[in-house]
Amino acid sequence: MITPLKDYFSKDDNSLVRQARKGDLGAFEELVARHRDKLFTRAFSIIRNVEEAIDITQKAWVEGWQGLPRFEGDSGFGAWIMRIVIGLAWPKSAKKSRGGLSAAKNPTRTALTAIARCAQ
Repeated sequence: MITPLKDYFSKDDNSLVRQARKGDLGAFEELVARHRDKLFTRAFSIIRNVEEAIDITQKAWVEGWQGLPRFEGDSGFGAWIMRIVIGLAWPKSAKKSRGGLSAAKNPTRTALTAIARCAQ
């Protein structure tokens, strides 16, 4: 007997979240398909590194899957998963801004250092 495919495309995010909470991986895959590009774009806009943005996005999806029971639905699923991405990306971004780039690769820092020396 052939099992008919479920129609995930016509469902809203809240319906998909309810199904995913019950273990429906297809519903979660549809959520991933709907939101993955926006999440990657946000991670990349913060990190500015493709590989790290991919890693952050993947970690966010794992945390999202594991955190589905805690998703209360006060905001949309997209906003909730986006906050996870931002929470994972900002610490990495902060590390870079605290000296992760050399002076040669960071002309702004070089210029600011030179200005500070002149002011002394």
